[in-house]
Amino acid sequence: MFRWLGRQRPVVEDEFPRVGGRLQKAVVLSWDEKHPMILPKHHHVSQLIHYHESAGHSGREQTLCELRRVFWIIGRSLVMKTISSCISCRRKNAKPMEAFKGSLPGARLVAYHPPFTFTITLFTFTIWATNS
Repeated sequence: MFRWLGRQRPVVEDEFPRVGGRLQKAVVLSWDEKHPMILPKHHHVSQLIHYHESAGHSGREQTLCELRRVFWIIGRSLVMKTISSCISCRRKNAKPMEAFKGSLPGARLVAYHPPFTFTITLFTFTIWATNS
């Protein structure tokens, strides 16, 4: 964790550690988007953030993208735990139940007979009638 934190070049602002990074000169981003607050995944504030619902109950990567605009929670396991505990996502992604199959009819349960065992051959012929 500390090796990762060193690569992010943290900045301390108002007694909160923030991600430093390489976006200082980005004009289109706000200051909070350039320097999201670093929170450990076991912190009580991390548990209270509900970005999964505001991201439209999307998956892990989209939720992380929306969350990391303001907060940088170390690790992905908290996001996966939040998604797996979401009731509406569990209902939406649930596997459909398999229907119970009825019993087979008796005709299908008889012993095996090779094909063409019970066939009928019809011989047709033409009768010529003549007036004599």
